[in-house]
Amino acid sequence: MSEFDFIEKRKENIPANTKAYVKKCLDIIDRMHELMEDENILQKDLATRLNKSEAEVSRWVTGIQNFTLKTLVNLELALGKEIIHVPCRKNKVKPLRIQERPNNNSGMSKVSYEKFQEVASQPSSTPDLKVA
Repeated sequence: MSEFDFIEKRKENIPANTKAYVKKCLDIIDRMHELMEDENILQKDLATRLNKSEAEVSRWVTGIQNFTLKTLVNLELALGKEIIHVPCRKNKVKPLRIQERPNNNSGMSKVSYEKFQEVASQPSSTPDLKVA
């Protein structure tokens, strides 16, 4: 048995949920790279926009670290476009209403929170990410 055959046999034993997870992570990272390239944003620039260290942003763009939903939203705001699009079911789900409070309890600055509301109200400009 060649080394290649051994690797292929091992790949067959990877659970479907693990394959889907890895695929989704790679899709997110590819989308981040695409947006950064389109806008000529360096990792250093993104770190500054997010008030994060360059090392942390490096872990994100190389796939070493998992993303929280909050991190993904902050990345979308910093990059100015969606990374992940979640389609709503037509006529079945009412849109979420975000009620602004003086403190807004979101952890975002007032400017970021207002930008989030603006972005959230716009139709999606990105295709759905699909997991094979």
